[in-house]
Amino acid sequence: MNDRAAYEILVMGTLSERWAEWFQGMTIRQELQNGAHVTQICGLVPDQSSLIGMLQTLINLGLPILLVKRLEWV
Repeated sequence: MNDRAAYEILVMGTLSERWAEWFQGMTIRQELQNGAHVTQICGLVPDQSSLIGMLQTLINLGLPILLVKRLEWV
């Protein structure tokens, strides 16, 4: 079974685009939402264990996770 899926992850705070390699080439961009700096991470995740690893890395960096959303990928 192929668990590969696209995800959007939104965290409070700023994560540099230099982390894109660690997040398997996902797109990282910063935005301002309601006056707060947030970082959006989007792209394909190979499997659930990779997703859990990414989320654990964000937690270890002290970035509160605001959203994890599986996207429809065409």
